[in-house]
Amino acid sequence: MIHKSISDINNNLSHLSILEKINKLQSTKSKIEEAKELLYILKAIKNEFSYFEYLDLYIKIKDSISKYKSQLIISINSDLNSGIFKNKVINLLNNNQYKISQQSDTKIILKNNITYSKAYGWFIAKVTTNINVKSNNKIISNNIISSVGRSSSSNQSALVSASNKFNKNLHKLGIDKLLFN
Repeated sequence: MIHKSISDINNNLSHLSILEKINKLQSTKSKIEEAKELLYILKAIKNEFSYFEYLDLYIKIKDSISKYKSQLIISINSDLNSGIFKNKVINLLNNNQYKISQQSDTKIILKNNITYSKAYGWFIAKVTTNINVKSNNKIISNNIISSVGRSSSSNQSALVSASNKFNKNLHKLGIDKLLFN
């Protein structure tokens, strides 16, 4: 039953975008591990059981995830001119071997809502960043990260401080949840 589920997912990828293929295949990871354990048990119970064809399929699926990741190109758009939040996302993608280009069918769109205030001599920037991931004009993932920064010198410095908090929250979220939530 587990093998059929994994095979069905693997066989129904042709009409999906690269990002959707990666998402579907990654969703099979835990099933593959469970199926591999069952293969070894079946082999122990029935020695002539040929588990190599099943094992080969599972290895090919894991390899295809890497192949699709290497083919995926992502573009990033932000509503902020400074790009300080955009650069944090670019760094996370680069650290995970994703390619970035100006034009792509897979887009990450950042929309920042910034509120500035001043309290007790501190400049405060409260930022809510909505991160949409679209592939072939379909929303694949939507995440919201809130961050607060403060500075004793200016609103811009408070915004930079908020971007550093955004970066920490972005890393906590992780690349898989960012792209496939």
